[in-house]
Amino acid sequence: MAGIDRWKISPETRATFTAILDEAPHLGIDRDQVAAAGLPGLRALIALKGVAEAGTRRAKSRALADAQDAVASLAHRKQSRLVNQVQARLLALQGRGSDTEVAHVARGELVVPQAMQGTIVLQVLREAAAAQGIPLEMLRVGSGNNSINPATKAPEFGVMNWLEEVAGVRQQDPNYQREQEQGRNVGGIARIAPILEKSANVRERYVDEVSALDPYGNDARTALKPVFREMTPAETRAAIADKPTGPREGSVGRANVTNPQVNRIAMTGGAIGRGLGVLGVGLAAKDIATSDNRLRAALANAGAAAGGYIGGEGGAALGTLGGLAAPITVPVAAVAGAMGGGSLGYQLGEDLYDIGESLYDHFHKNPAGS
Repeated sequence: MAGIDRWKISPETRATFTAILDEAPHLGIDRDQVAAAGLPGLRALIALKGVAEAGTRRAKSRALADAQDAVASLAHRKQSRLVNQVQARLLALQGRGSDTEVAHVARGELVVPQAMQGTIVLQVLREAAAAQGIPLEMLRVGSGNNSINPATKAPEFGVMNWLEEVAGVRQQDPNYQREQEQGRNVGGIARIAPILEKSANVRERYVDEVSALDPYGNDARTALKPVFREMTPAETRAAIADKPTGPREGSVGRANVTNPQVNRIAMTGGAIGRGLGVLGVGLAAKDIATSDNRLRAALANAGAAAGGYIGGEGGAALGTLGGLAAPITVPVAAVAGAMGGGSLGYQLGEDLYDIGESLYDHFHKNPAGS
């Protein structure tokens, strides 16, 4: 009952609105999407119901006009899924004769009318489907076993759709480029910010340890350096790998003094890392707040962050193959891996939600088809 509980309305009005919302699944619309859209969503649902119940051509024409006005009142970016669903159902309700459904189909696919579905035809189709590992009922319109497009709630029959998306062959989507950019940004920040912070923290600990040494404790200082370098993230470690661990010539009596310029650079990097962390959280929060499906957006951004960090780790490892150029190749490969991993993680997060939603629709909203 997302949204409706927060409305300041009387119990009687809330009960009426709830009853209207409960009709959404019967009209092929996601109930939660309507509730989240508020009064404009209810208006669109009522208008859609009016089209479905119109008895004459003239009444249906008038109801369709009202429904289009109701759709126009929705926030098309924030509530894009609800808009798509209502538009799909309005299109379906304009079918002639017994045609009451619309579906996502591909060129070359065959539609077998019920009049042609004799025993022999169905047996041949069932065997052909079984050979592909597909239950025939999955291909029957309205059976409850159809794969459901999460954006439009219309059935889809391309059994390879999900695999193609995972492989990167996604359908054209006006939000696709924005989602890719969001994934790259969140993923890149998810790797860069903690690396800068960790590098600063390691440097700070190193400075504290060195400051406690005897001014002439060069051996102890020499022993400390490789330990703290090993604790330093790979991107930073690559830049200092060729620096000597022993005392510099003429540095007698300064074993407890660190380079103030390096310290400032490390502390500045830590501050930048913390700032980037706040920016990353803000980017994710904005994306979630402006999405028409906040849970889906949250999973996408979580996937982007995880993918970015893991991708950066892998990129840094590959960058070490740069040999003498490692001080450049490691951080560059790490950033590239983080951005690529963030983009992939964002899409996988959306796919995970879509798969879960499809399974929920199948097992809970279509019990007859289970």
